[in-house]
Amino acid sequence: MNTSLRIMKFGGSSIRDADAIHNVIKIIKFQSTQIPMVLVFSAIGKTTSQLLHAGQLAASGNMDNALKVIKTIFNHHLEIANELIPDDDNLIAELIRKHSKIDSLLEAFSQINDLSLKSQDNLLAYGELMSTQIINRYFEKRGLKTILLDARELFVTNIQYTRAEPYWEQSFQRINKTLLPLLKNGQLPVIQGFIGATKTGETTTFGFEGSDYTASLIGAAMNALAIDVWKDVPGVMTTDPELCPDANVISSLSYEEAAALTFLGAKVLHCKTLAPAQRNGIPVNVRPLNEPENRGTTITSGCSSDNGRVKSITYKRNPLTMRLTSHSNILPHQLFHEVSSLFHNLQIQPILLTLTENRITAILNNEFQLQDRLQDLSEWGDLEFNQHTGTISLVGEGLCSFDTSMQKAMNLLKDYNISFISSGASPMQITIGVDKDDVDSVVKILHSHFFEQNGGVL
Repeated sequence: MNTSLRIMKFGGSSIRDADAIHNVIKIIKFQSTQIPMVLVFSAIGKTTSQLLHAGQLAASGNMDNALKVIKTIFNHHLEIANELIPDDDNLIAELIRKHSKIDSLLEAFSQINDLSLKSQDNLLAYGELMSTQIINRYFEKRGLKTILLDARELFVTNIQYTRAEPYWEQSFQRINKTLLPLLKNGQLPVIQGFIGATKTGETTTFGFEGSDYTASLIGAAMNALAIDVWKDVPGVMTTDPELCPDANVISSLSYEEAAALTFLGAKVLHCKTLAPAQRNGIPVNVRPLNEPENRGTTITSGCSSDNGRVKSITYKRNPLTMRLTSHSNILPHQLFHEVSSLFHNLQIQPILLTLTENRITAILNNEFQLQDRLQDLSEWGDLEFNQHTGTISLVGEGLCSFDTSMQKAMNLLKDYNISFISSGASPMQITIGVDKDDVDSVVKILHSHFFEQNGGVL
């Protein structure tokens, strides 16, 4: 392990305005006096979502409103740049050039009335490209020896647009070849999260919140001491604090527990973040921006000392339920083969999958254009979608749906319509299906039971 290197990632909310960026540089200045670092940044605030909205408006023919959204994005970036680095004509000129390129993309979408996944990636990448340009220039002004790099020259990916997967070996070679000389020279590399490029240079993205994944990949490539993901929350919580204000920070999680939480609904990390770090045994720390002296949550290897107890409760209010009822001439094993093959090709991992004699039901993460991508299944039967069921997941190593505490919890829910209880393939999580309008109430009941009355483990 490289004991002299730390990867630090800052998300959109941590750089949402000039004041937030001021706070980030305080953290970096303090940390960089102790250990060399690589810095990874997301787009500013909600820029990625706003860019996607603008692209969708343009593709639907609503060009005027699309341009208004982009103008709002540009003005916000301009405001931050002018506040951080007044009178930097070169920076402003570069932002204007990017604004012009985005407008040209929208015009193209409008003309063909389409926003392909490839075009979407090309558009969304501008969020990170603009944020890192402003941040790098500000850091230089404040005396940090930073250097701005283009992540598309480091990460070689496949052509699975909007959910690209890097070729690890090629990307790791590029990362080390590029970064090691810079670090030896005492420089601070500034890199965009979220984006990469195909072998032919086409821009790709790793999916929303993919900057976490970027940081983890760099950490694994360079065998870093730790990967610090800075958030505007105190760490990973026992549940959503907006639902349960008494939710507490979990001091430690195993890689497996954290991976289950991210997949089942927790928004603290991107779902792919942990795999590269786990491969090399690198701790991932979820650190609180507003209390940088606090540890937050450490995610690492090793068996939990709290085996058999709930660590956290997460939920999804609006997952997509897919129900495929086969035609009379289709055998059950044929139906299962077709569904599993399509899921594999589309890289879809269901939250829950059940098979009866003539029907498959799947609870899925409701991703962009997912229903359209699954329409091929209608060849094999009657295909239906709905969003009536929400999911609530209890996560912790060694959970058992039959223990006394779990049985008491289920008894507390006797007045709710529970559509399923699934223990999954491993004793890491128990997922409950309820009416989507009841999700919030059930989460509160379960959190009170496991963390207030029964002294849940933190």
